[in-house]
Amino acid sequence: MSGYDDFESYTVVVYQQERPAGAPDLDEDGRRELLAGHRAFLAEMRAAGELLHNGRFVGGGGLCFYACDVEKTRALVQRDPYLIVGDREVEIYTWQCPPGVVSFNTERN
Repeated sequence: MSGYDDFESYTVVVYQQERPAGAPDLDEDGRRELLAGHRAFLAEMRAAGELLHNGRFVGGGGLCFYACDVEKTRALVQRDPYLIVGDREVEIYTWQCPPGVVSFNTERN
């Protein structure tokens, strides 16, 4: 027993702040359209019960908590317009915490 067997597990996706080399050079309208597609993707994931919580970092990038395992999350985020066009890169981790430490409000205001 590792001492962590009773911990809750979540999959965390970190959207990198810096755009990768070779990212598309979009004008303002193109950036707005890409952001709208990204937000629609997140809304779709939330409605499907896969995405528990998301937010952005000041200055760029963001963080998402998913209810599914790393492999499924990796497959899901490949559908994000940011990743499809190569505008962002992500890192995906399994995050564990003691039971009851965090709770996610799945209702949107």
